[in-house]
Amino acid sequence: MENSGKIILYHGSKSGINGPIAPISTDRCDFGKGFYMGTDRNQPLTLICNYPEAKLYT
Repeated sequence: MENSGKIILYHGSKSGINGPIAPISTDRCDFGKGFYMGTDRNQPLTLICNYPEAKLYT
């Protein structure tokens, strides 16, 4: 993170994002349905690393 007031967020997708972003994750996620992002690049990578079509978004 820089002191510019901007935060870099990361999102991992098992098959990429197509169309509008919608909270379609399962209810079993930590905080329920939602579009999850985080500030640690490695966290989404651990969730998508075994999927050949996976995408990491910044």
